[in-house]
Amino acid sequence: MSQTDSDRVVPLAGDLFDRHVVPLASDRAAAGGQAYFPLARDPDAATYFVPADLAVMQPSDFEFPGGGSADGLIDALVARWREQGETALAAMGPLLHDLADAARAEAEEGDGSVDILCYTMF
Repeated sequence: MSQTDSDRVVPLAGDLFDRHVVPLASDRAAAGGQAYFPLARDPDAATYFVPADLAVMQPSDFEFPGGGSADGLIDALVARWREQGETALAAMGPLLHDLADAARAEAEEGDGSVDILCYTMF
């Protein structure tokens, strides 16, 4: 039986959020910058509908950034953040790699089963 609790991933994710994401968002707001994600609808927008640029998808449209691995995705994300000038976000790359390593280790340790009794608590 695998655990449903995470002894490595959850603390790492919480630390990343509390010590890095929240301060970055706070600093951005204090500087008068736009939030990373809108917190409400845009009152000036009549609609959010935008016609698709692409009418037919090709196999390349389904490619996973970074070659299909978590590490590759993180590297691609960090590169994108650097291109956008988001050096503070890009600096989280090593922490994201640590988080991916912990998730990978937990997945390898588990056998995929979940105790049926865990669902009776809800």
